Amino acid sequence: MKFQNCVFFVLLFEIRLTYSDINNDVFTGLARQIGQKLWELGSNLTRHSELKNAFIKLNLTELNGREIIQEMSDRASTMIELKKSALYRIVNVVEEYSKNLSDIIEDKSDDQYKFNDAKNLSNEIKNMLSKDVNFFNTPVTTKLSTVHIPTDVFSGRNETLLGIKCTKELDRVFRHNYDSDPTLSWQYFAGISGFMRIYPGMEWDNFEPDLFDARSRPWYIEAATDPKDVVILVDNSGSMMGQKRKIARHTVNTILETLGPNDFVNIFEFAQNVSPVVSCFSKGLVQANLVTIRQLKNGVEKMNKSASLANFSRALTEAFEVLESHRRELLGSMCNQAIMLITDGVPDSYTAIFKKFNWGNSTEPPFPVRVFTYLIGRDGTDFRETRWMACANQGYYVQLNTMQEVKEQVYNYMNVLARPLVLQNIKKIGWTSLYVHKVDPKIIDYKWEMKQNEHQLNYTKSYKENWKTFLSTTEQVKRILARKKVELDQNKNIGDLEDFHFMISISHPAYDQRTKRTNVANLLGVAATDIPIEEFRKIMKPHYLGVNNFGFIVNNNGYIIMHPDLRPFFIKTLKPGYNSVDMLEIELLDHGNRDKLPRDFDIQVQMINNEPMYTLSNLSLLRDLVINQSDNSNYSFIVKYHFDNMKRVASGKRHYFIKKINSSPLTMVLTIMQPACKENPCLATRLAAPNAEENIKMTSEKIKELFSGNWNIHPEWFYCKFNYYNEYYKSYADGAINNKTSELMYFLKKMERDEFWKESRDPYANASEFLFVHEQVLILSKFFMIHTLQNKNYTFTGDKELIRNVIYDANVTKNIFQHLENDLQISPELNFNDDSLLNVFIATHSGLIRWKDFKNTTNFGIEHNKAIDEVWYKRAVHQYYVNDSSFVFSVPLYEEFTPDTAITASHAIFLKEKKKNLEAPAAVVGFQFRYTDFEQYVKNVINSVHNNFSAPIHFYILDNDGYILSTNNTFFIGKFFGEVHPSVMSMFTTCGIFKPIIVYDYQGVCFEDPNKSSSATRIVFINPLKQFTKIITWTIETFLWSVININFKIIISGFIIILKGEIMPQEESETESVQNFDSYIENSNIGPKYVQVKHIVMINRTKPQTCDRKVKLFHLESKNKWDRRSNCSQILQMVRVIPHTNLLLVILSNASENNNRSQSISTDPVKIVSNLYTSPVCYKVNAVLSRRRPSTCAKNHKEVS
Repeated sequence: MKFQNCVFFVLLFEIRLTYSDINNDVFTGLARQIGQKLWELGSNLTRHSELKNAFIKLNLTELNGREIIQEMSDRASTMIELKKSALYRIVNVVEEYSKNLSDIIEDKSDDQYKFNDAKNLSNEIKNMLSKDVNFFNTPVTTKLSTVHIPTDVFSGRNETLLGIKCTKELDRVFRHNYDSDPTLSWQYFAGISGFMRIYPGMEWDNFEPDLFDARSRPWYIEAATDPKDVVILVDNSGSMMGQKRKIARHTVNTILETLGPNDFVNIFEFAQNVSPVVSCFSKGLVQANLVTIRQLKNGVEKMNKSASLANFSRALTEAFEVLESHRRELLGSMCNQAIMLITDGVPDSYTAIFKKFNWGNSTEPPFPVRVFTYLIGRDGTDFRETRWMACANQGYYVQLNTMQEVKEQVYNYMNVLARPLVLQNIKKIGWTSLYVHKVDPKIIDYKWEMKQNEHQLNYTKSYKENWKTFLSTTEQVKRILARKKVELDQNKNIGDLEDFHFMISISHPAYDQRTKRTNVANLLGVAATDIPIEEFRKIMKPHYLGVNNFGFIVNNNGYIIMHPDLRPFFIKTLKPGYNSVDMLEIELLDHGNRDKLPRDFDIQVQMINNEPMYTLSNLSLLRDLVINQSDNSNYSFIVKYHFDNMKRVASGKRHYFIKKINSSPLTMVLTIMQPACKENPCLATRLAAPNAEENIKMTSEKIKELFSGNWNIHPEWFYCKFNYYNEYYKSYADGAINNKTSELMYFLKKMERDEFWKESRDPYANASEFLFVHEQVLILSKFFMIHTLQNKNYTFTGDKELIRNVIYDANVTKNIFQHLENDLQISPELNFNDDSLLNVFIATHSGLIRWKDFKNTTNFGIEHNKAIDEVWYKRAVHQYYVNDSSFVFSVPLYEEFTPDTAITASHAIFLKEKKKNLEAPAAVVGFQFRYTDFEQYVKNVINSVHNNFSAPIHFYILDNDGYILSTNNTFFIGKFFGEVHPSVMSMFTTCGIFKPIIVYDYQGVCFEDPNKSSSATRIVFINPLKQFTKIITWTIETFLWSVININFKIIISGFIIILKGEIMPQEESETESVQNFDSYIENSNIGPKYVQVKHIVMINRTKPQTCDRKVKLFHLESKNKWDRRSNCSQILQMVRVIPHTNLLLVILSNASENNNRSQSISTDPVKIVSNLYTSPVCYKVNAVLSRRRPSTCAKNHKEVS
């Protein structure tokens, strides 16, 4: 009975209305009065009419999609050519040096073997390091390179030291490359022995386990070998037990880490029978992206032990048939093919199988399939047959006795596959998918485990500090809801990328040039350089395109490289499949009233001659054009796009323009929203300041005049950047320049000089004079001089147009808040005072934001500094096309209500040029005020007319997406109306007041027990008593579930650390840990016995999995779409649109009986459980999605035996 009083505050009645309950005229007048007062308040505070006149000098021109994408792709192509030229120089120097490798080997002088170990730098080198904004603020030195050696590679090994010695001259090349191209990012050279030379020199981070090995990085994999189809056969017979099993599993995982998305793979375990380790990968090979590799690793981990004998004939036959079918049907990589056999012994040579499937009528190579064999264990007696299999099929044989030798031995297969490349001397460029700088994929799951350990630690502390409170029903429910909120809010702050440095890399192999003399075709290593995604953003110029228009980039596999809706992480953790998001999964068509099934990507299947024939339409056709780099294609679609943590949705017509990026597998796509003009069809429009603004001499007085008060600029836009170390970087190092605003101020001060702009150069505009191919490298003896045109005369790079725009906007808005300095006149009818208003703000098309705070507790422009990318900016622009004389109002959604909860109001200022049908937003103005004062005003207004209603009423003010802005009960503020009154919301949708819109989230993450699949349970706001019952039921089920299959060792260690104050010895068994903890609990009299509460104190450990989610959102329809038939007439009497706003006033009477039987309507995403596919991973590997294969394939050579 204790909890009964706790739920009374959320009680509210469902009602059925009768027409006589509401006075029509009074209701309409009520809505009109509220709307008029809000409009007057916003107009007085923001002076938007005056501002519109101030912006009138801005030039309006049409956004020509074809011209824009041509310019952008040309700039991107130039950028990539600059990076390639840097690689050519690195490779040329390494290969030229290799010609004298014999002399270097004979040189035994000790000083030649000294190098700067990135993990153990000398104090002298450490003192040279300083933070550099060009390299993610990492402390670096551009004077030299440092060397990273993997943890499990011995740094004193001759092969490693020789590779380091042979590449010491690269420092000169690295420095020259950076001097020639100031946009150049990290440069690398990784040798086949595992070392990696890094420029600029840096100290390696030792805070996390160092799992980094350059040979498993995507850029190394893509350059070292051409694409390959790989079948891994794992002997799972009774003899593969204990240490053998662990070595075999480690071997498989190491092979998987050497594969990339241009490779295809599958793993079959075999004993008496043969089966794939992942059941849904049964149709052949799967693309080796992060998601499938993770699934395969999990499958290997869960292989069941078998006591039967190994049937090698069946296993080899299965492998050859899979590879043969891919050759015949032109599937997979269509290049190299290999079988990796992992076993502890082979009883026979199986010559007949090789002759049937691989040799044909000839025993001389080349053969279509190479065979690599890995013999596990010291007791292997059948090494002759195992070795013969590899040697007779152009493969490689190794014997693995310990875990430590696995990686080095496995990597040898890449050298074998590289031999045809070396012999043909193919100059290939490798391209990676999107990835994160220095983050190893294996770290992702490790970091998630560490987060859970921290979570468990907090639970343990809370239990110890106050076990009674911890075990209370209220606290348990809070913890359940908090855990659920983490999953539901995974799309929050998706634009905050400061913790991750996303990039792609290009790479080039270096070959041993002594091949003709030594008859050995050796790969020396791989050179690479990074291209941060930030460089592509600069080229895309989001300020130029304007709000709701953007560009994105897709690679040859259809994967997104850059897109504003790419959500690669959640709660600062990378998603398992962050870099394999397909274009079809991110661009969502609006099918109108047709509710498409999930993953229905318009791929039509027709049966012709009893064979399935696939035809593409709509977005799938566009995807094919993008992948095949069809130039200047222009397609239009109605698409859906969401924002505000996937709580709001809009749709509109988008035009797509396609252009390839030359000499790359990348395609650029530009999408421009068709403006929803109410009059004549208008054109997509861009704004630009008058040209005269660029000639403003920026004196100190002028800067102070234009940039006073609170202001900020878009943190992700490129305004200006100084190219090299100079006084700017000294100012940066001293802390004088620490953000975008201080950088801009430093830049503006330099504009005082007349010749200032002549020192600026766009490095991607026309770089032909800066491109140097490998033939231009002059080799003089052992010293390398590179003939170049030095670029240091150009001290900075700036976006002249954006600078001009921001200066213009600063000049227009410099006195915007002057009228608020003295008497703050607020409409007395609103009952507002000085404490009611929190701030007033303006954000412009140039990314400038100004604000005035009325309370010291607000930092509006710091927290909301992304201008046109802010939700309130986008919503104001949308609202303009609905009602150009209105403000958009909103409250934080699903946040805890406090007296200072703010209502945000925003209004878009548009400029028009009717003769040319041009129209675009120049700025958005707005203000924030306390909710409690607004609520009091609404209550006063309603109470003043209360006698005009025939029954007691409950009022709701909803925004245009159905979220509650104001009501009698503050508990429901920011909640979706359908969760509070589902029956009424259902009637609203039936009568066309709100339109339901289904959105599929194909980038979702579900937190699932790694040992048990479970469906997500959603807690929603329904009748409070029912809600509480559901919570308790769910709690009990969760607690019971969490007891099953939990790794107690780490958890109990956490308990002991806190409760006992000492570290648990690592060798102590799980049983001893549990017993010690139980004994401690009983002896210290902390609460109930451990066995009674451990299911509450122990967290439910999960592992993030990719999953599809579905969310049903709602949007207010225009009044002319409302259903006015008789059966909806009573419903329409309940609502009134509040003029000059995006709000709907709803008044409900409780005169009728309580009707609380409807199921809650939620806008929370739910996991899709479909009969069509078991998981997104299984669907994607079996889907018919086209891809464009890399251009090179060197799989054989006449001299390769």
